[in-house]
Formats: sequence, C-alpha cells, structure tokens
Amino acid sequence: MIAMTEAPPPTTRETWADWFPGIEPTLTIEDVVDQVRNLGVEGASEVTADKVRYWQRAGVLPAPIRRKPKNGTRARALYPPQAMNAVMLIAAMRHGGVPLRQLNDLVTRSLKDMAKRQDQDPKLSDAVTTAAANEGRRVGSPIRGVEVTFTDARNRKHSHIFTITDYHNDDM
Repeated sequence: MIAMTEAPPPTTRETWADWFPGIEPTLTIEDVVDQVRNLGVEGASEVTADKVRYWQRAGVLPAPIRRKPKNGTRARALYPPQAMNAVMLIAAMRHGGVPLRQLNDLVTRSLKDMAKRQDQDPKLSDAVTTAAANEGRRVGSPIRGVEVTFTDARNRKHSHIFTITDYHNDDM
C-alpha cells in the first residue's frame, strides 16, 4: 500500500505590498535602476535590472507588485520608491564584498524597520519632503533622495535615507 503524504503548502513570496502596506507602486524596474545609478552610491554603476531580478529570486528583495493596466495588456511589475533604498543598500554592500547570503536578514530587517519608522513618524517624513521641495526649488531641480544622520547622546550616528516621492517637476 502506498502511503499518501500531504503536499507541502505552496510557498508565497512576499511582495513590496507585504512590507509597505498601502504604498502605491509607481516605478518600473528600469526606473529603480536609473534612479539608483543617478544617486551615485557605491556600487550603483554595477546595478542592472537583471541583478535586481536575481536579488528577488534569491530572496534578498521582495517580489514586485503586479498591476494590470486598464487597457487589458499584460500585468506590469511595479515597485514602490522604497525599492531604491533597498537596491542602494544591496549595491553598496555587494560592492564592499558582503556575500549575498548574508544580505538577506540585513536587508529584510532594514526595510521592515524603515516601514515601521515611516508609520511611526510621519511628521519627520513630511519635514524631509518639505525640505527637499524647498531645496529643489533653490537649485532648480527636483530632489529625489535625502540622507539624514542623527547623532544620539552617546555620539552614535544613525542614518536614514528618505526617497522623495512627492516632488513636482512643474514647480521648477
């Protein structure tokens, strides 16, 4: 008699929507790669769409959010602005020699911490967005990313990268 074994439950990959509920994905993979390269962080020149897809398959990045356009064409893979932060982090760490297998927990913790901070302190996000808009008007070009470094009472530095999504090119 052949014993029937229960099939393992299907594995579902987490998407950006799981990590950042309510976020509206607006970027294609090409947008993410272009913006990361334009920001010029360490290792950014080595980032390609194929590498981002590889990092997704390896489980270091969540899967994109699939959206089907109203005109009925095939679904598009879209990313939230936070994907740029994750790709910048991975690119810099890979450039520094950190093996991919060590990045999984680090990136997951970093992004989930970013999502939690975003929910906990919307005033800080609003202040950074306002400062970026003012600076963008001053320099005549929209600001797309801001790095803020805080120093605590023990002189430890804590950096946060904000991706600015609420900029308006017509304001320039």
